[in-house]
Amino acid sequence: MTINNFGRNENNRYSNYPGYSADMGITRFQDFLYEINDYPERLRIDPELSDEMHEEHPEGVIIHSDYREKRSIRTVRRNYNIGTQNHGPAKTRSLPYWLENGRRVRKPYPEPYVT
Repeated sequence: MTINNFGRNENNRYSNYPGYSADMGITRFQDFLYEINDYPERLRIDPELSDEMHEEHPEGVIIHSDYREKRSIRTVRRNYNIGTQNHGPAKTRSLPYWLENGRRVRKPYPEPYVT
């Protein structure tokens, strides 16, 4: 099976962000999403990031929002933050967003799954 490493960038939704390129590949795209996630118009929670990763690279391995899965948003974020598995290292530590009382709040994962 051949995997297409080119992103789809549907409706040019990433074109306005610095550093985006449709040929950046899956791993670099995942890092890119963490880099831009603190922009006020984004603030994506893990299930939304998982959906975006799969929409941009539908033929790639699915990165799950459930931390109990082997390939999860939490695991990829950790790799990005510390610079392992060909990710990162992050210039600024990526923290997840959570929905609390209808608002998006940025805070670390609860123990023992801290990134």
